[in-house]
Amino acid sequence: MHPFFIALSPVLFLYAYNVEQVLVGDTLISALIVLVLAIIVLGLFSAIFRDLRKGALAASFFLILFFSYGHLFALKELYSIRLRYLIGGAVLLFSLGLFFIATTRRDLRVLARSATVFAVFLILFSVLQITAFKIKSAYFSSRYGSSDNIKVVGNGGGPDIYYIMLDGYASSWSLREVYKYDNTPFLNALRDRGFFVVSKSRSNYPNTTFSLPSMLNMDYVENLTSDGLITKESYNYRDLIYNNAALKFLLAKGYTYIHVGSWWDPTRSNPHASVNINKGYMPEFVSTLYKSVAFGPLNIKLFDTRREQYDRIYYQLDQLRNIPRRPESTFTFVHFNMSPYVFDENGGFLVFKQGDDTRFESLLEKYPQQVAFFNREVLKLIDHIRETSGGDYVIILQSDHGSRVFPEEGKTSVDELEDLDIKERLRNLSAVYLPKKDSKDLYESMTNVNMLRVVFNNIFGTNYEILPDRSYINVPSDHYKFVDVTERAKYED
Repeated sequence: MHPFFIALSPVLFLYAYNVEQVLVGDTLISALIVLVLAIIVLGLFSAIFRDLRKGALAASFFLILFFSYGHLFALKELYSIRLRYLIGGAVLLFSLGLFFIATTRRDLRVLARSATVFAVFLILFSVLQITAFKIKSAYFSSRYGSSDNIKVVGNGGGPDIYYIMLDGYASSWSLREVYKYDNTPFLNALRDRGFFVVSKSRSNYPNTTFSLPSMLNMDYVENLTSDGLITKESYNYRDLIYNNAALKFLLAKGYTYIHVGSWWDPTRSNPHASVNINKGYMPEFVSTLYKSVAFGPLNIKLFDTRREQYDRIYYQLDQLRNIPRRPESTFTFVHFNMSPYVFDENGGFLVFKQGDDTRFESLLEKYPQQVAFFNREVLKLIDHIRETSGGDYVIILQSDHGSRVFPEEGKTSVDELEDLDIKERLRNLSAVYLPKKDSKDLYESMTNVNMLRVVFNNIFGTNYEILPDRSYINVPSDHYKFVDVTERAKYED
């Protein structure tokens, strides 16, 4: 049984490490794939050796090396070792192992039992981690609750609402200071179309797992969990995205929800949507597992996530053009990822040279090309909505955080982060088109958490109060611990 346990162990380990992010269904798909692989490998080596025990040992040895590719690649990056030397060493080691299995006359039962014990230990280690997390998260989920103290004025639907979130779209300041790119023409084009551009906008959090739930629930994340606890077990951001307060409010008003998802699992689709628009079928967990195995360098088309992202964006832009013609009131949430970088400025597929997709200087060069593409497509979409809508509409154009290009390896505290790093992470894009142009709630330094509060007050007459505009950043060594960096992230007057 040890080949099957060894094949399953990387899947369970990856799931245990990302248990708060991954769906069980995606893990089952991966488990089925690796079990089929184990059966094939076991059958092949058993046929070669004409001995099931020897075949199983050879299969286990092969699977260990097969799933170690990611670690070999990490050694390459860490110590600048040429990959061909690492792979050559692995092939040599495997050959010696096969030679030993083929020629030995020793009783291999002890070695087989040791392999089984080793494999079971790997499985149990991950299972215990997963079980502990599930028990703790179930405890917090049973206590989870939120209050929505709002007073709704009026009944029925309202103007179509388009919430376009450009994940990781940098502020005009960051584009100028970090990327040497002038985004003024795009912002002026928005103003010419009646948008209020929040010129000193900041996000409240530096990553999507905290920023997006805050945006859609119109509150800070410490107010969205029981007892204000923000831990891996208590903070269920997938649930906060699926069942967000803005969606509940609009569904109660009679809106039809249209969800345009991304490659990221929590926004790939939404169970409450009448229409889910997406393309591509490779779960993030499966593609991540694939990159860690020996097939990773082969660039199999099925696992080409960059090409999949390129096709997805064009498909979604095309599908979005059908929404303004719908007769009912619609709420459309769109999640466009700015990464991976897949577009050149003309909308063609962006080709990276080997290794350039992670090189800092290359990212500084490629990011503005992606920005230029989205600028053009967003303006075309806005113009289409203006021309085809049969009534009033609202368009929110916002990024959940900045582009976050600066690496943070080796840093353990927020004090070690440069002011430029903090500003680049937290200063973002934010603009809104409202039917009523005289909203007194709009202001130049509004942060993400207040956007939907302002919009709902404007179009529905709700009485949401405007929250203090605070910005937080994670402690580099603790993803769930935050430090208030509002003063460091603010714009200079």
